[in-house]
This record gives sequence, structure tokens and C-alpha cells, in this order.
Amino acid sequence: MSEPLSVRLFFPQESGDALKEQERELVGHGATLTDDVRAVLSALASGNGPGVRPPLPTGLELRQVFLDAVGILYLDFGQGIHAVLASPGPQLELALSAIVTTLTTSFSEIKRVQFLSEGQELTEALEGVDLRRPLAPRFPGEESPAVSSQEQEPE
Repeated sequence: MSEPLSVRLFFPQESGDALKEQERELVGHGATLTDDVRAVLSALASGNGPGVRPPLPTGLELRQVFLDAVGILYLDFGQGIHAVLASPGPQLELALSAIVTTLTTSFSEIKRVQFLSEGQELTEALEGVDLRRPLAPRFPGEESPAVSSQEQEPE
């Protein structure tokens, strides 16, 4: 049996413009980085905490996961990613920031995240977020949402 995967998940708060951090131990994760990324994104989609909302809808198709040699993680979603991109105002930036910050803090080899849809690069620059380029994590004090910490029991 594999060791539990210790991760730091970041969720948009239901009210306000901050991210809330939750530490979790994921059991039953995979043997590869791709499997682990899928497990982390699934945990993000489940939400599972008071005062937070999931940055991804449950059941969103993640078609492919690929990490290149310089640390850019490519996430190729199905068409459902466009519902996330249609989020109003700061909700979009919070959702994307939650995903990128979670992945880059949970996996040292991931430096930035590039979002794709159906194998194609996204061409939008929405609400101040340029999806044409890989996104880097944004931390408090860097013109990004604030982060608060909340511990959670292992699943």
C-alpha cells in the first residue's frame, strides 16, 4: 500500500476575495505524477469544508496531464472548462489561483500551469488573467487573493 500523499489544497472562500488553505492526506493516490494530479484536482472539485467553494465542478473531464522539462504542467480539460471560465468577476481569478497554487505548492516539480481545452490552447485574456500563457502561483502581497490557513482531518 502506498504512503498517503500530503497536499496543501487552496479553495476560494464563499465570501470575500481570499483563498483558504487546507492540509490533507490523500490515500489511494496513484503511482505517477499524472495520477497524483488527478487525485488533487478531484479533491479540489469536492470542496469539502465550511466557508469554501470548489474551484472546479465535480465531474469536469480532465483529458490529459503532461509535465514538460521546465516545470510547466499542461491540463487538458474537456469542453466543461468553459463553464469555469465563464465565472463572473473575481470568482474566475480565485478559481484559477486556487488550482495553480494548489498544484505548485503540493508538487515541487510543477512551476506553472497551462490550461487547455480539447487539446487546444485557450486564447482568452479574461478578468485580468491571460490564459494564453502558463500561470504561475500568486501569493498574498503579489496583487493576488489572500490565503488563510485551515487544518482538516485526514480523509
